[in-house]
Amino acid sequence: MADTEKRMLKIKTGSVVRLNKELGLYETEKEAEAKRVAKMRDEGADAYDIKHAVSVLEEAKIMIPDTRQRLEGALQDLTGYVVGSLTYSTALRALPVL
Repeated sequence: MADTEKRMLKIKTGSVVRLNKELGLYETEKEAEAKRVAKMRDEGADAYDIKHAVSVLEEAKIMIPDTRQRLEGALQDLTGYVVGSLTYSTALRALPVL
């Protein structure tokens, strides 16, 4: 595999890993903010504070589908690159010895 192929593979793989991590963080944030909003409502917190917490929750909810879509695109890009760039010899080297 040429250096440019390795570099591109590393970049594309890094994008998938980063977006997967980002998606997990947004999902965790959404759960935490939902609990926070529920707790604030139960405790009778100030309406302004609740409104602000709800807006943070909504922002996290909005980011999840966007990040998921970008992750799917990056994964398709990586898959297409791997399938398209593997030559016969590198494919044989990548296969485990039977």
